[in-house]
Amino acid sequence: MTTFDEMYADAGLETQLAMFGEKIVYRPLNDRPRTITAIVQRNPPQELSGMDRGRAVRLVIEVANDPFYPEYGGISSAEIDNGGGKVDVSDRKGEKPTTKPITKLLSDIAGMTQFEVR
Repeated sequence: MTTFDEMYADAGLETQLAMFGEKIVYRPLNDRPRTITAIVQRNPPQELSGMDRGRAVRLVIEVANDPFYPEYGGISSAEIDNGGGKVDVSDRKGEKPTTKPITKLLSDIAGMTQFEVR
């Protein structure tokens, strides 16, 4: 991580997770599931490319870029195996979570790993 990433991870990251985070379960491809805190951006259903009338909710999830982050946990961007890792998360806050595949790693800057779930 860069110096900025380290400073942000030490200060801003914990505040964001405390204010906006919710518990999700990360299910790595070949490891044990673990509960972590994530910031979940829920977007309206979007069309799925290559499918006639196919629509799905697109979730963008941000977590600490460190699986051992104190109190909140996290996921290292190196851990994400597109097409293998999954998370238990709800389409709407407060609803029962379902298991969804991680479809794309979006970024891993400023102490955060951001990925897409459909």
